[in-house]
Amino acid sequence: MGTITQQRMEAAMDYMASTDEDYALQVVAVERAEILRKRVRSRIFLTNDGSNDVRKAQAEVHLDTQKADDDYLSALEAKEVTKARRERAELVIRMYQTESANRRQA
Repeated sequence: MGTITQQRMEAAMDYMASTDEDYALQVVAVERAEILRKRVRSRIFLTNDGSNDVRKAQAEVHLDTQKADDDYLSALEAKEVTKARRERAELVIRMYQTESANRRQA
């Protein structure tokens, strides 16, 4: 990867600062989507007839459940992409700090 320049480190720090709120909102969106998934399954389960196993199966294959699952996965994907980019930015910052410390010791 080579030496990390101060410009690259500053860009990583800017990225971290600019994504703090978005990342927090993405984490909350994942939690919200998970809650909604559970609510959809419960609603469908309660509105169907039959044994518990039949009602559970109906809830799992219902279109509303599939939509809720897709929404959850979309929210999770957005969060994980941002998380990975933030982790890479943190790595750039740590590498720059290590390289700077090594240069000072030399």
